[in-house]
Formats: sequence, structure tokens, C-alpha cells
Amino acid sequence: MTTYLNAKKPILYWFLILLFSYAAIFNYEYLFLIGVFFFGISISKESFTDLQISLLIKFPYVFYSIRLIAGINENLNALWKSMSHHNYSLGARFFDLQQVLVSVKCNFSDTQEFYYNYSPFKHSCPWSANYGPLLEVIPYFGSIWRDTIILSVIFLFCLGVLYRYLLNQFPKNQIFIMLLFISPSMNFLIERMNIDVMILLLSFYAIKNILDYPLLSSFTLFLLALLKLHPLGFIFGIILYSYIYEKKNLLKINISLTGLFLIIYSLFSYIKQTALTTTWRPSEPLLTFGILSDAKFLNESLNLTLWFVYLLLIFFLLILQNKIFNTSFLISNKIPEKSIVFIYSYGIFLLLNILYANYDYRIPIIFPLVIYIIPFFSDKIKILVIATFLLMPFGITNSLEIFELAMVITGKILFYYFFSVVIRFIFYDVKSKNITN
Repeated sequence: MTTYLNAKKPILYWFLILLFSYAAIFNYEYLFLIGVFFFGISISKESFTDLQISLLIKFPYVFYSIRLIAGINENLNALWKSMSHHNYSLGARFFDLQQVLVSVKCNFSDTQEFYYNYSPFKHSCPWSANYGPLLEVIPYFGSIWRDTIILSVIFLFCLGVLYRYLLNQFPKNQIFIMLLFISPSMNFLIERMNIDVMILLLSFYAIKNILDYPLLSSFTLFLLALLKLHPLGFIFGIILYSYIYEKKNLLKINISLTGLFLIIYSLFSYIKQTALTTTWRPSEPLLTFGILSDAKFLNESLNLTLWFVYLLLIFFLLILQNKIFNTSFLISNKIPEKSIVFIYSYGIFLLLNILYANYDYRIPIIFPLVIYIIPFFSDKIKILVIATFLLMPFGITNSLEIFELAMVITGKILFYYFFSVVIRFIFYDVKSKNITN
């Protein structure tokens, strides 16, 4: 009987691959159900064949290509929506990128009115996305929809290059990486084509090369912080790493750039008479992460004081850190220096963002961190980690509200768990270095 079942497994796996592909393209909301099961198979003793793995790791290229084709063809509106969760699908194509181009075009125009393609949304100048000082001075006179398509093609191509690089660097975790690159948060990012996709790409290459090219890499992170405020977390992480590991030149560069950033940011805020940061603080539990997001949702749902709930969630994180789960397993591993740079820079970036309120399309920025430390995780922990990123964001049309809420809470707890593992490593590493010195 066992022999018969084993003979049937290759056929079953082919069926699962077809089901996985169909769900991703025609009913994306159900992808998470197959995704975790998929990864479980990939780490089992009777995993996929080499041919099946070879085909699976090519799937993100197919997915991105279909996304792009549906994005530029109004007749494929049903396909465009089927590749997204219903709770963030606007119908508009690459909405955030169009919005950024409208914002920079308004820097030098006060009269134009712009309609977003395939949607009823519009903006009139003067208007600003209020991202950061750099977007307030960039001159732009092009065609918004044409350049949205061109930039989307460039970003998707670069994502493909990054994906291939990571597959080559971590051949034992290829299915894990494949699932991350078509995960709900990555899909959300691509659907909106938020400029966080550019931050993901440039921050990775900057941090990967920061020990070899400290000035160029640090300056890239500085420019990203001027583009959008949150990459400043990378610089703070590099400063902490440089101080602990006595990289004096790197430390001097990043402290200087931080000072320069504060001067530029303060000057622009004074001129604009407002802080250059987005004014919305999202709290939709199905689409957001961060303590402030969760606190706002609980505040609105239970009518509790916002700061009381905020502090309560921090207290929960401390309990999670010390009592409920084992978050110290990363500490006992011998981690190479290049990976430690990733842990410090991305870890402090994650810390600052998790204290705030963010849409889930920001999550892919930390995927390089996830991939660089996943080799040090056990298979059981890897399943928890991939489940985390397959549940954020979450939403199934016409499903029970209690089911959606249960899935959301599970995803958020697992995300906080991953965060706790990273922060615990940084804390103990700093502590051990101080004792040694």
C-alpha cells in the first residue's frame, strides 16, 4: 500500500503545482492555503522532484509578467482583480506610482488635473504626496501613464534580477524564496507599485555592499531617507553596527549623513510649514502592521485610550520575548559578518517601523533579512515564518468575519514573533560585545 501511495505522489505533486498556479493567477485569495502546504512538502523527506522545483522557481517571472500585461490592458480588469485580495484592489493600475508622478509633476504646475488610469480617482495641482524632501524638488514634465508603465517594467525586471541572485545565493531555500516573492505583501506592493519597491531594491544593494563601498552605500541610504522617511532606520542600524564592531569610518560617514538629513528635513519642513511625512495612520487590521496600527484598531473597536492600548501591546511583546516563545535560538549560531550587517540594519529598520503604522506593502523591504537568516532556523520555525508572510495581508471574499479575524491575529502574532527573534539577537550581540570589550 505504501509503495502504491509513493508512486502516486509525483502525480499528486503535479496536481498541487497546477492548483497553486491557478490560485495565484485566478483566485489569489486562496494562495495562502496551498502555500504553507507547499513549503511543508519542500522540506519533507519526499520533496518535489528537481524538475518540479525548477519549474516552481520560475513561476514568479510568469506571475509578474501576467501582472504587468493585465496592468496595461483595460480589457483584463477581471484578471487584474483576481490576482489581488479584494480588500485592497482598487481597479486602478499601479496607483501609488501614478500618485508619486502626479506629486512631482505638481512641483512645477498649478493648473493641471490628473485622472488615474482605469479609475475614478483624480488630483489637481497644487498637491503633494508629502513623502520626503527629495520628492519636493524633483522636476518632472513627462506623461504620467506612459512613465508609470516604463518604471513598472524596470522595477519588475529588477525584482526578477534580485530574485535570481537570492536563489543562487541560497539554493537550499529556493521554494521559501519563491513563496516570499509572490506572497501577499509582495503582491500588494506590486499591485500599488508603491515606491517602497525602489527602496527594497536599492537598500538591499546598498547594505550588501556597505562594507566594501561604505560611502556610496551609505549615501544611497541617505537619499532613500530623503525620498521617504522610514529608510532612516537603516542608517540607525548601520550606526549601531559600526559602533559595536568598531567600524570607525563607516560610523563617521553615517553620523555625518544623519546630521545632514536632520538639517535638510528641518529646512524643508520649515519652508512647507508641515512635517514631510504621510498624514494617514492606517489601522485596517487586514492590511496593516505595526503597534500603532493595531492600537488604533483596538482603540476604535473597544473604545479604549489609544496610548493605553499601545503600551499594552508593547507589554505583550515583552512577554512574547521572554515567556511564551523561544526567541533566542538565533543567538547560538555562528553568523557571518555580512549577515550580521543585515540583521543590524534591517533589524533597527523593522524596530522603528513596527512602532508605527504601516500598510503591509512595506513588509517586502525586510525580505532580504528574512532570507539571510532563514538558513539558521529549524524546519519548524521556517514553516512559522512562511506562514507569517502568507497571512499578511489577508482577506477572502464572503468569508466569515471571525475566520478572517482569526487568520489576521495569527499572522500578526507570528510577525511579532519573527521581530522578537531579530531584536533578541541584536540585544544579546550588543551585550556580548560590550562585555568582551
